Amino acid sequence: MASDRRLLPAQPPPLDPRADPSREPPPPRRNLPQRNARRSLILAACAACRKRKQRCDGTRPTCSVCKATGKECVYDTQQGETRTAALKNRNAALERDLNSAMQALRMLQAGSDSDAAHLLQRLRFAVDLPAFLSDLQPSQPSTPSRPQQNYAWIDVPAVLRYIRDHLADIQHAFSIYTQRTTMLFHIYTDVEVFQILALVNQSSLLDVPSPVLCEMCSIVAIASHFDRKRIPPDVSDLMYSVAKHFLDDLVLQNPLRAIKVCALLVLCNIVVKATVALTYIDMGLGIARNLGLYGQQRPPTIDQDSWDDAKKVWRSLVLCKGWLQATLGYLPDDVTTVDPVLYIGTSDAQDTTEFFRTEFTKISILKAKILATAEQPYLHRKTIDRLRADLQSWYRTLPPEWNLSQNLTNINDPYLRMTTSYLHLLHLGAIMLLHRRVISCYLELRKEDPHRALEMIGEATEAVNEGITAARLSARLLALIMEEGGVTRHCWLCIFQSYMACCTLLYTSFYKRLHEVPTQEPDDDFELSGKALATLSFCAKLDPGAGNLMKTLLPYSSMLDGAKQLEIDISKDVAVDNFAVLQPVPPAPMAAEYLFPPEGTTKQHQACNELFETLSRPFGTFSLVLDEEKQPPLLRQTMTNVDELGLGIHLDWTGANRASFDSGRAGGRFAEGVQGQPFGWTRSRSSTEHLKDAETLEIG
Repeated sequence: MASDRRLLPAQPPPLDPRADPSREPPPPRRNLPQRNARRSLILAACAACRKRKQRCDGTRPTCSVCKATGKECVYDTQQGETRTAALKNRNAALERDLNSAMQALRMLQAGSDSDAAHLLQRLRFAVDLPAFLSDLQPSQPSTPSRPQQNYAWIDVPAVLRYIRDHLADIQHAFSIYTQRTTMLFHIYTDVEVFQILALVNQSSLLDVPSPVLCEMCSIVAIASHFDRKRIPPDVSDLMYSVAKHFLDDLVLQNPLRAIKVCALLVLCNIVVKATVALTYIDMGLGIARNLGLYGQQRPPTIDQDSWDDAKKVWRSLVLCKGWLQATLGYLPDDVTTVDPVLYIGTSDAQDTTEFFRTEFTKISILKAKILATAEQPYLHRKTIDRLRADLQSWYRTLPPEWNLSQNLTNINDPYLRMTTSYLHLLHLGAIMLLHRRVISCYLELRKEDPHRALEMIGEATEAVNEGITAARLSARLLALIMEEGGVTRHCWLCIFQSYMACCTLLYTSFYKRLHEVPTQEPDDDFELSGKALATLSFCAKLDPGAGNLMKTLLPYSSMLDGAKQLEIDISKDVAVDNFAVLQPVPPAPMAAEYLFPPEGTTKQHQACNELFETLSRPFGTFSLVLDEEKQPPLLRQTMTNVDELGLGIHLDWTGANRASFDSGRAGGRFAEGVQGQPFGWTRSRSSTEHLKDAETLEIG
């Protein structure tokens, strides 16, 4: 339907005022062009005007302001260039110069001596380095295909050249490492190492990826520890530094392999820088946790072979963490409960190697329980009996073919016999550890409640006697291992077990002389202490830590030896001094035998008390060790730097699922009396420094 509404006519457009001569135009916008011009001039101001915040007209080469004031006029931009563009161009030029310099450095490193000398002479007269290099090698881009800025302080070609030229020596040294440790640790097999090192022959010296370089150098670093004549200690230090430098790249690209490198770096540091080793353990365990290795179900992203291999490496880290945490005196706030299933082994658990690795771990867990008692000042009878029962249960459940008597008579394979001996040596060390825990508890309680201290140690007679028996067995077993050539000079177990066995037997020898206790054992304790000391002396020829430990015991051994000779040479009616045979002392009751040293003021009484206190470490007498003024005079004369007291597997596993230090990751504390570096680790030493006084570099 059409609408009746009419539309209004359209309005005419407004007239252009510029077309009407009778109307004044609006005033023009003033200064707009000048403002734009001023803005552009300000952006291109000279340095002097910009500093004084004055208006600069941008005149080149000298602006009007600088010309009027007589100032030097300097522009940091080109004509018509903004400051932002100038900065970008300058950064690009610097990056181009840096890449050219790095390319020149790599050419000098990779070339022969004559080529490097010739190139250096030409570089000295090159005006434009990028242009010179492009003319020298037009086919090679000035920017490398992969990041090279991390190589600034590392002579990568020289490192790879050393590995290539000494490939046979490295493989031989690593085979010694696997032979000595395969029953305890799994990290790399000989086949894996051969495949990794072979890559150095398949690539140019500049094309080896940094993750592969990390693995190569970590392998060389640990191999050096087992053949220092073929791979000197300074090479070990260099390879260790390169490996840790590129560890981040390996973590990003292949975390499973990074766990292996962490484990090797742990073994490189375990004596020289133990707290650093503990940090690498936490790093490896953290990667394992992120990959799901703590669980029982294999993630779909990891194949079965890699899963089994990674679990073995993870277990090696758990063992190392136990030894070091306890050695350093670190006590977590809450001891982690361990699922035994995690320690039975991998899918090939029936293999002999896996059996031994599992049993070593079980003993570590037993020793962890002993360490955990240090949280409480009083050691109850029920606790002592429970720990003794656990130690006895481990031995009873051991397959008959692997018990100690069978090991000494029916195992014909020398390698298996040595491994079984080390397994029992570790178990004997756990028994000795309980004995030492009893002593430390007694010493602490005696300060506040002597009566309660006597009551506690009286309830621990069996544990004390078993600990001393374990020391005697350890000395005999170490002597047998020595006879068969099974002692490795830098083995922590050999070093510390011989040290603690000798210390225990020297204490009982002094005790017997002071009480005239009749000898009921086939071997006199002093003679057995000599066997343990001989093992420690053998290790001391290579390891200075073992040498320092030996020096702490030599004065006591010499005192007993001198008294024994005087007893033979002098008559009974001659006056006896402190080093001769003492007047008879009534024998101590059998219930109190060896529980605590006798009272007296002679040097032999003093030595007996000092050895008794030494047995309590590292549980409760850190302050005595760390404070030189409080050390007994005899001990002070030969006391090693305290960082050498933690060389062995004397204390073990304390919560492998948590980080070690109070760095926001976990809660815990170091044992009372430890200040700063735990348990006296006060120095960081390289392998070269650690071995500078070694008499030999042979490990066995």
